[in-house]
Amino acid sequence: MEFLIGAAAIIALAVIFGADLAAVYFIVMLAMAAVMLFIVGFFVVCLIWLAGSEKCRGRFIKLDKNPRYRYRSAFYSVTSGENETEYPNIFPCELILKKYIYRSDKMCRLYVNKKHGFVFDPNAFACVFTGIVLGSASAVMMTYIIVTMSGLGFFNV
Repeated sequence: MEFLIGAAAIIALAVIFGADLAAVYFIVMLAMAAVMLFIVGFFVVCLIWLAGSEKCRGRFIKLDKNPRYRYRSAFYSVTSGENETEYPNIFPCELILKKYIYRSDKMCRLYVNKKHGFVFDPNAFACVFTGIVLGSASAVMMTYIIVTMSGLGFFNV
């Protein structure tokens, strides 16, 4: 939040001191494109981790603070052979609809990444694919806007 306030103050000062509005707008668009590429990169890394995970069945145990991070996440019990191991979900737990998403009375399909020690539950699985699709579409549209604004004219027909 502080970053956004600082960026708004810098933009306001640039406009007050006579910077070209088109240049300020162009720089803001470049910053937004960089953020979009970062988001897409995050979801691509998650997709690579998902591809390296093994499919299994597990049961929701609890919502608790993830020991490696500062957020609460869902913990699942995964049985492989005779061993039962507890893994946290890769993403934070959902704040709404908890009683519908996290049900301990049903087995669910999970993807366990034993190398990193976490699981992808069905909600995380959907988030990864939705994030890649929407993030990629947003990055493409942002690139289109920047190229059009810059006057390079690649998309002029």
